[in-house]
Amino acid sequence: MDDKAYLRPETSEGAKGARQQTILQPSYETRARALPVHDFPEASVYVTPSAFRFIRKEAEVVEEEVTLVTKTDDSFVVVEPKAYVPTHASTWASNSMRLRWEKPGIHEPEELHRYRKCSEELRGLCARVHDCTFYYMDSTTEIDIQSVTGAGKCPYRKNEQLRLHSLEYQLTSARERWEENQDIEGSEREIGENIVNVVNCLLDCISKAETDIKHVTGEQL
Repeated sequence: MDDKAYLRPETSEGAKGARQQTILQPSYETRARALPVHDFPEASVYVTPSAFRFIRKEAEVVEEEVTLVTKTDDSFVVVEPKAYVPTHASTWASNSMRLRWEKPGIHEPEELHRYRKCSEELRGLCARVHDCTFYYMDSTTEIDIQSVTGAGKCPYRKNEQLRLHSLEYQLTSARERWEENQDIEGSEREIGENIVNVVNCLLDCISKAETDIKHVTGEQL
């Protein structure tokens, strides 16, 4: 991943670009003019591309020595407006998770031949539902749940509310994305609908959990 590139539409950076030119500055640091980090007139047009590279290697014997040989090499760039989307670790992680369900093939072992024959839409639905629910369960601790109180500024209550809201958003988005794929038919459609039914059950459980927290706090979520 890399967030060091800042671009704007119709920007060209080559040998004659502004960043390649020499700028004379006094050797005295205190007298040197403070130069802007970016040479663009408007910060609102900055875009920050997050670059991801996935390399699949296999061990092979080459000239009587075992070496790793590249089988596939895939690169993806997610471009977002820097003025609205901050460039920190959570943004990179979100983009990485997004690739997990938009391009599931780059994360799947080649041994799963039967599974890989399914459409990217179905495999992406499975990946997204699995990942968000697994993350929620894996990050849930009994001591945090038991620490939820009716205090207005209880950090545990707010944290559980945010976690439930995040899980609800991910599941709802996964369901809506699947429902947009009207071209999928046959057994894949049936499997997808069964998964959606499970998602609906999970959303009912989330709604009940939100009601329970509301009853404890006496406040609207």
